[in-house]
Amino acid sequence: ARWPAPCRNGCRDRSRREDPEVARGSRPEDLQILIALLEHQVLGRLAVDLSLLADEVIAMTRPLWEQRARGGRVELVRDLESSVWTMGVAGEVREALLNLVHNALDAMENGGTLAVRCYGSGDRALLEVEDDGIGMEAEVLERAFDPFFTTKGTRGSGLGLAEVHGVMRRHHGQAELRSRPGSGTLVRLSFPR
Repeated sequence: ARWPAPCRNGCRDRSRREDPEVARGSRPEDLQILIALLEHQVLGRLAVDLSLLADEVIAMTRPLWEQRARGGRVELVRDLESSVWTMGVAGEVREALLNLVHNALDAMENGGTLAVRCYGSGDRALLEVEDDGIGMEAEVLERAFDPFFTTKGTRGSGLGLAEVHGVMRRHHGQAELRSRPGSGTLVRLSFPR
């Protein structure tokens, strides 16, 4: 791109006129460059390795597992395919995954099995968090992503799954929830690759 030279002598020098196309910013490639810069620099959208994020969340939460599961033993099933990428905001995806792990730990009242999976399937990058905790009734499942809906009483704000849903919407993905009372819960996050 050609940028106009700085104007000296109060802009009286007519020989230094700028290219009208550059001045108006009407070239399509300039607009695409600006959009790309905004997405990457302002919104922070970059390539995100979901497997690496999952490992980070496991490491961050592990010291809390027994406390969150009320003293019970938590066994981890870690199934992370390497280098599963999406475009996104790593901090938002990490926060969503943290919410899911904390919910899983809360659901396993006396410990249990926590599974964290990451894999690619076609044009999708998938993250799953599954527990073998108390599960959810159909009525609870229907409202699980509603803001301020909680079954945890004063221990919960009702914002965790609502935030997960918002993160997925901003990343052009989907959050799927499967659960049955007494059989645990599976949350699958599906991102575009």
